[in-house]
Amino acid sequence: MNRIFIKCPTTRKLVFTGFAMDHAIFESSPIEQNAIHCPACGKDHEWQKSDAMFEAEESGPVSSHCSRAQAQSESTSFRA
Repeated sequence: MNRIFIKCPTTRKLVFTGFAMDHAIFESSPIEQNAIHCPACGKDHEWQKSDAMFEAEESGPVSSHCSRAQAQSESTSFRA
């Protein structure tokens, strides 16, 4: 499973949405629009599927916009 991130529009840091799932399951899920309290800037952000980025698995690439190393280097607010 891959953790799903969005980019904070204020700080541009990657923020974990609280969701983790395979890309195919995510695409077929009824998730359309969500809100998240951003630990990077303290504001609430709305996000939708088109904003989502998937963390790459260490075993191979995933159709995503960010890698585990990039996500960790851009923000220290992620929790495993």
